[in-house]
Amino acid sequence: MSEKGYSSQVIGKQWMDTVFDPQTRDIANGRMRLLIVDGHSSHFSHELLHYASTHDIIVICLPPHTTHALQSKLPYACSNKC
Repeated sequence: MSEKGYSSQVIGKQWMDTVFDPQTRDIANGRMRLLIVDGHSSHFSHELLHYASTHDIIVICLPPHTTHALQSKLPYACSNKC
């Protein structure tokens, strides 16, 4: 986050480079990875999406104003399938 607590396209790309990719690469063991995001503009820079496509990361964006409803269902769905 920025000093003022905001996210930006630059910070989103840095997060992809330094957090998501390194922490999921070995676990994926050569398989594609899935990153589910909300519609915030920091998730959709050309640089971030290009990085994802060249590093076997699929980015899916949830529809606007649905994350609150879907988040409450995710732990239940994962606990039954994972």
